[in-house]
Amino acid sequence: MICRLTLWALVALLSVSVHSFVLRTPSPLHVSQKRAGRPRLSPLYMTLEVGSTLPDAPVKYNGQVTTVPEIVKGKRALIFAVPGAFTPKCSGEHLPSYIQAADELRSLGIEFIGCLSTNDAFVLKAWEQQAGAGEKGVSMISDGNAAFTQAAGMVNEKAIDAGMGLKSARYAAVINKEGKIEFLAREGLSMGGNAIGFLRGAVGPNGMPLNTEGADASGETGGGEDEGERSTGTRSVKVDKPIEEILAELVNQYPVFLFMKGVPAEPRCGFSATVVAILRQLDVEFVSMDVLSSDNLREGVKSFSNFPTFPQLFVKGELQGGADIVKDMYESGELKSLLVKEKLLAQTEG
Repeated sequence: MICRLTLWALVALLSVSVHSFVLRTPSPLHVSQKRAGRPRLSPLYMTLEVGSTLPDAPVKYNGQVTTVPEIVKGKRALIFAVPGAFTPKCSGEHLPSYIQAADELRSLGIEFIGCLSTNDAFVLKAWEQQAGAGEKGVSMISDGNAAFTQAAGMVNEKAIDAGMGLKSARYAAVINKEGKIEFLAREGLSMGGNAIGFLRGAVGPNGMPLNTEGADASGETGGGEDEGERSTGTRSVKVDKPIEEILAELVNQYPVFLFMKGVPAEPRCGFSATVVAILRQLDVEFVSMDVLSSDNLREGVKSFSNFPTFPQLFVKGELQGGADIVKDMYESGELKSLLVKEKLLAQTEG
């Protein structure tokens, strides 16, 4: 009798222990591995990409809790995200670039322009009124709990390191009427002028110019403005920044950057798939760019890196190599050691 009771007690204890373990297991959006001494809050790689849909996470818009897919349903829309209202770059450059471009964006077929931030709705309302965004038809979307930002894989890691809490990365996306992303640009490539350039056919779906320096967003070269001038107004939007300069900004902005064929979810060559698999195995965050999106981008990357093949992996702005080199570095432990040294990966035992 005592043995039987003991057995039942053991079964009950195991059941409670397993249940407690399941409850304590972190959600997929809160990866448990630590990087640089703190939990990482975003997925292993950017989940938003050209061809994907927007996450169905709750946001606040016009005083109601809704979702971004519901807000833009049936419309060709443009959503741009900023780290925070009233911050210097967001107030001085990013939001104004869309206020200035709003009329032209609508003339090019955009039916909704939304600015998304992790600020609460009251702060965004005050920002909208101060900037005059509402008068130009630029709407504010509050992601106060950062649910959308986390689901999109667009958490601003640098803001967390700076003690600013959960903030969004800076990016812009054009969404078609079927709800799929057709243009996605990050950081300096996400301003209003680049969105106009995409709609005019002068900028690729990743924000990179399809032409070389000296062409404006209408595809015409020269004339109209002084040499070197870059306007973000609605009349003439230049995309004349040298591609090498843009690439340098990208690989220095993102600690681990991969130029690849295809996207992480669907690599378009075995070598790219190999490097993606290695980075995922190491559990390191990375940003990628599809070099098949334009001939100009592909040739520009080759010239910039002086490396003839793809993929190309950069760590802290330095080219590490292609698939064979990265594979050798991974197998020897050199790649992991480099990532740990650069504080991009937590040191683990063993």
